[in-house]
Amino acid sequence: MKIKILKGVRGYIYLVFILFTISMCSTIKEVNREPLSTKYEIKRLKSKSGSSKIIVNSYSDDKYKDKITTVVTINNICFLNRHIGDSILPIKTKVIHSKKYEVGVFSVGFLSLKIKDLYVNKRDSIVINAYLKENNRPIYD
Repeated sequence: MKIKILKGVRGYIYLVFILFTISMCSTIKEVNREPLSTKYEIKRLKSKSGSSKIIVNSYSDDKYKDKITTVVTINNICFLNRHIGDSILPIKTKVIHSKKYEVGVFSVGFLSLKIKDLYVNKRDSIVINAYLKENNRPIYD
């Protein structure tokens, strides 16, 4: 079996195209990676009722202490803040103790927050104060 050596301009174009394709395959990166907010505070309190709870308060920044409407995911189950008049209530949910949880806090116009491996003991009331930073990226292009 003979291998033909590519000659001329057409051969160089094929060679450059093949090398370009190989180099692009090795440099593919995750494009839509969202930046994360890193400011949060976790308080562990003992529950008077005997059940374990996770309570999430969401603020626009740690300087202003303005509460914002957020969607909170706890192990991929979504919860939304409730409003009574002008006040925004925190998200409260009962959870099973002796288990690890992953908590995410999301809001439009703010960086999201993810807390992995949050371990809840028996009779724990976990209070999470999430301080979300503003996201300067446009919502749509």
